[in-house]
Amino acid sequence: MNLKDSANMPTENDAIDITLRSFGILKTFITDESIRLKKESSLSDLLDMMANKYDARFKKIIINSETNEVNSAICILVNGNLANNLSRKLEKGDQITLFIAISGGY
Repeated sequence: MNLKDSANMPTENDAIDITLRSFGILKTFITDESIRLKKESSLSDLLDMMANKYDARFKKIIINSETNEVNSAICILVNGNLANNLSRKLEKGDQITLFIAISGGY
């Protein structure tokens, strides 16, 4: 099911369209897509919507079950900039990117 097909989808006058992209292991279950949200939606609202769509897999990888916040290994970018504030309001045309931060080496 595409998030745009939701029964509670806002009308064009009170909505914004954003693009969601994912990389790495997240790409195995989070599809790249255009999503319609209500105007004034925040990054947190988007994550809540995604948690309802992807259920256990999303919650297990993205959300820390103890703190109910985004896991520290997950990077969320809005238009190429690291998003530290989940209350950040999204705007028409925003591109949200999700990936797991990888570190290591010598």
